[in-house]
Amino acid sequence: MIKITNGVDVFEVTSGAYEIFKNQGYCKIVEEKPVKNVEPQKTAEEILCEELSEKPLSQWTQEELKTFVAVKKINISSATKVSEVRAAVKKYMDNL
Repeated sequence: MIKITNGVDVFEVTSGAYEIFKNQGYCKIVEEKPVKNVEPQKTAEEILCEELSEKPLSQWTQEELKTFVAVKKINISSATKVSEVRAAVKKYMDNL
């Protein structure tokens, strides 16, 4: 199938039909630009998580821990101390 236009509307026709429209002089092939493979945009939290992977877990702030846990959906419902949260994050990272 070939996409053609009369300047207003766009039609999809077979190659044979295009020859008929082309000979009438009022239609032309619409050239579509190929779509590039675009990676989805990362959120600020995802970027932060990538940056944190380069930093030792023992140096993460409480806010960084909270963000990582929220983004990765790590269950810390039983954790009452920062060290327990760090242990849960370490366990998560070890299982990757």
